[in-house]
Amino acid sequence: MLTADEISRMIADVFRLHGKFPRKPEKAFRKFDGKTPYGVHPTFLAMLVAQEESLAESFRVTSIKALLGHDLLEDTTAPLPEWCKDSRLVETLIHELTFTKDQDPLVDIWTRSQWAILLKFYDNVANLMCVGKMPADRVAQRKEHVRKHLEWVEGRYPGLEIIKIARGLLG
Repeated sequence: MLTADEISRMIADVFRLHGKFPRKPEKAFRKFDGKTPYGVHPTFLAMLVAQEESLAESFRVTSIKALLGHDLLEDTTAPLPEWCKDSRLVETLIHELTFTKDQDPLVDIWTRSQWAILLKFYDNVANLMCVGKMPADRVAQRKEHVRKHLEWVEGRYPGLEIIKIARGLLG
């Protein structure tokens, strides 16, 4: 597993890069409130995966790095830090979790690898936690997508803690 020092350095990089190099000033903060530093989101996702004891350690380490870096290409002008490039697999996952403006992540994720689809589930579930100011029809759309994604994840990775979180959010 990664050491506390390694994780804290990566998290510091994520906060620094999102804070200093956002593509637009508002990209430095979470959309749901415009106040929460963006680095909270990828850190939260990475910590969720870190605690999935049913996943192999190497799988969790790669996933932690990919989730920490997953929004850097979309939302910042910064180059990927070295820890994102220390493994070809981490860099590949980051690219698979990156979507252009003409792509719909809710649709296009299904053309990516199974690993990317699983990691995007963490992202979608976490985003479902931040819908307080979102219009009801958009919340319903997100919930429907999470339900579909949940079915896919449960069929391949039963027993993950993120499944319990998703079920709780879906009611």
